[in-house]
Order: sequence, then structure tokens, then C-alpha cells
Amino acid sequence: MAVCLALVLFEVFLRTPPLRVGVSPVTYHPQLGYWHKADYQGQAFSACYSVPYRLDGHGLRPSRGPVPGKKAILLGDSQVEAVMVADEQVMHQRLQAHLGDRIEVLNYGLGGSGADLQHLVLQHLADLDQVGWVVQLVNLDSDVYEANPNNDKPGQRPRARLMFDAPADLDHFRLVPPAPFTRMEQFREVFSGFQLYSYSRAALLPVRRLIREVRQTLKGGQPPAVTDPAQPVQTRPSELSWTNLIGAIRQNQKLVAAHGGRYLALVWNRDPQLLAEWQRRTAPLGLQTLDLAPALARAGVDLEAASFPCDHHFTAATHDEIAKVLARSGFFGRS
Repeated sequence: MAVCLALVLFEVFLRTPPLRVGVSPVTYHPQLGYWHKADYQGQAFSACYSVPYRLDGHGLRPSRGPVPGKKAILLGDSQVEAVMVADEQVMHQRLQAHLGDRIEVLNYGLGGSGADLQHLVLQHLADLDQVGWVVQLVNLDSDVYEANPNNDKPGQRPRARLMFDAPADLDHFRLVPPAPFTRMEQFREVFSGFQLYSYSRAALLPVRRLIREVRQTLKGGQPPAVTDPAQPVQTRPSELSWTNLIGAIRQNQKLVAAHGGRYLALVWNRDPQLLAEWQRRTAPLGLQTLDLAPALARAGVDLEAASFPCDHHFTAATHDEIAKVLARSGFFGRS
């Protein structure tokens, strides 16, 4: 009883500002591995922001409002999900405003996802027959590394994957379903509703890394190199990384086209080598792309100030500038 009371009091203590860091906004999903909780209200905290945010009844960041006719979808990782930006300032709401509210824009961003998981989000959660446009933010700085399952972080949520075996055959893949909803995941599902969960994930990260290194050593391999997760990956992407990334992009392109929609890859990257390799590999696909960094630079945006100083996520001002770039691109036609 004393231990239980101590935990309860400690949880109450952690919920008081400035200690409150928020609880997990995601839940288990049988096809995806995880997806947003429905009708959820949370708070995103960091050294340079403290922002309340909402998820609607479908687990999406709220739209600006319904509009008759075909809808548009923004797809991507935490840069699109953008829980660190107030609801009305996220790029999908700003894009709808800059389009004169003639198209409803929906936000299907999912933090921690890659192009393959985003493909399954489109397939299982979106009504593509009602969608005329899909814009996918390809965050090359992270997506090309995330596409390799060997780079999965210890302790991360179960997730499905698309695995492509041949760079020359991007029309066929193996679907790797998410791990089942085990007792451990059921426990995490309950525990993730507490502040203690967020703190314990950070505190146990070195322990999980040590366990992974010991397992790798026992299997006869070299333990993985210890890197600072706040620093960019220094090694170049593997062939597996590129094949899985481009393959997933190809599947997204085909899926949208099969439902009569238009697809745009919005590429965010400031590494010329990565960008050149991306362009070389996607050239045969006839992919419609928009290189975001030079487009923002032409609009007068300081790329060094495009993200929060405490992390890599776009600021509210950058969300608005991205929305302007998209609205002026001609991708959505004219009113």
C-alpha cells in the first residue's frame, strides 16, 4: 500500500508544471502497429515550447473545417504531425487557409513513421476515393535511415513494414505485420497513460542499449556503435535503406493514382549527396516532387531558423511558409 501510495503521489508530482512532459498520444493498431488515440488532448513540452494540442475522433490533428468536394491529405512523420505547434498553426490548416478554403486538408502525419508505414496509413485509414491530392513530406535526413529495420530504436512501438528485396523491382514487396498485442504491450498500453511512462522511457534508454549490445555480442557479432541520438547519423545510407524508402514511395504513388488522385513528394533535405542520390533513384518513377529547402529560401526563409532551437521540428512560422509554397505550387490547381 505504501509503494502504491508513493507511486500515485509521484505521478501527481510529475503532472505539475514544469515537470509535466505529457503522456503517449498513440495506441496499438493491428494493421499499423500504432496509431493516434481518438479524441485526445495532450501537451507537448520542450525546452523552447509548451503547447496544448488535440486529436479528433479519427486520431487526426483537427482540420480547419469541412469543405464540399475532394479532400487533400498531408502525409509524413512528426514534422507533419507537429504536436509542438498549436492546432490552427499546423501546415494543413494554414494550407487550407491559403487555398481560400476551397479544399479541406487533412493531416495524417504520424510521429516516428517512415514512408512504408505511411503507405499503410493511407491504405487502412484514408478514404482515398474522396481524396484528390496527397502530399507526402519525405524527410530525407531521417526517412532514408528509418527505412532500414536494423536501425529500429530499442523499446519502440510495434510497427508494420514493407520490405523490398530488389532495387529493380519496386512493384513487389513483403508485408511484415506488427508484433502481436502481447501482455507486455497491454501493460505498456495502460502505463503509457501516465507521466511515469514518459520519464521511464528516457531513464531506461541506456539500459535497453546495454541489453541490445550484450545480445549482439552473445550472437557473435560486433556490438553496435554508441551514438548520440541528438546528432545526425554520420554513416551513409545502406542499399537496403534506399530500396525500402524508394519502394514505399513508389507504392504510395501507385495507390494514390489508382484512386484517381494526384501525388506530390515534398522533399526536405539539406545534404546535397542524399538529395542527388534521391533524384537519381526516383528519376525512373516519373515522380512529381518539390524540393522544399530552395523553395523556402526563395521565399526569404532563413533555413537555419526554420526549426526550433531545441530540436529539429519546424516552427509555426515555417509551417505557414510551407503552406504558402504548396498553395503557390500549382499542384492544387486554381480556384
